[in-house]
Amino acid sequence: MAEACDVPDNALPSSLVAPIGSMEDLMSGSFSNVEGATVDFSCGVVSSGKAAVFNGPDGRSIETRSLNTSASR
Repeated sequence: MAEACDVPDNALPSSLVAPIGSMEDLMSGSFSNVEGATVDFSCGVVSSGKAAVFNGPDGRSIETRSLNTSASR
């Protein structure tokens, strides 16, 4: 496992957009921790399909896995 500021063990995405069909998709993709979110159409379609929606009364957060954003546009 890579330490902070190290080169990652696996290639990372160059985009911060992730297709989401379910909570399982959200957790198995680029995100390591999700709190207070649902996956549905309640905010409409953002890019395609469902979106992570943060509208609960408690804390809300989403954390990505380590990303090298130097190639992101």
